[in-house]
Amino acid sequence: VAANALALGVSVEVAVMAASGLLLRRLGAMKLILIAVAVGIPRWWLCGTITDSAGLVAVQALHGLSFGAWWIGGIALVAEQAPRGLRNSAQGMFLAAGHGIGQLVAMLGAALVLDRASTSTIFQGLSAVSVMALLLALGWLARTEQQPAR
Repeated sequence: VAANALALGVSVEVAVMAASGLLLRRLGAMKLILIAVAVGIPRWWLCGTITDSAGLVAVQALHGLSFGAWWIGGIALVAEQAPRGLRNSAQGMFLAAGHGIGQLVAMLGAALVLDRASTSTIFQGLSAVSVMALLLALGWLARTEQQPAR
C-alpha cells in the first residue's frame, strides 16, 4: 500500500512539474500556491477518515498535485521577488524553510500531539490548519492587490 501510494503521489507530482511552464503562464505563481493550499484541505481530511487501502492510495494523487503546485509556485515567487544576485540564495532559503526548519517544527509538534490524539485527529486538524492558511493567503493577496503600485 505504501509503495503504491508513493508511486502514485510522485507520478502526479512529476506530471505537474513537467507542466510547470504552462501552469505558470496560465495561472501564475500565487494562484499555484493557493491551489496547493486549497488541495491540502480535502487531502488532509481524507487521510484522516479513509480506512481502506485503495482510498488511501488514491488520495495521494492530491499530495502530488499540492506538492507540485506548491513547489512550482514557491520557487517562481522567490525568483520573482528576490534581487537578481540573490535568487539562488533565496531559493535555497525557501528550500531550507520548507524542508528543513519547517519539517523539524512539524515533526516535533506531531510527536507531542500523537501522545494525546489519534493520527486521524491530527490529519483532520491539519485540514483545519489548511483552511486557516488559505484564508490568510487570500486575505493577504486581497490587501496587496488593493495597494497602489510603487
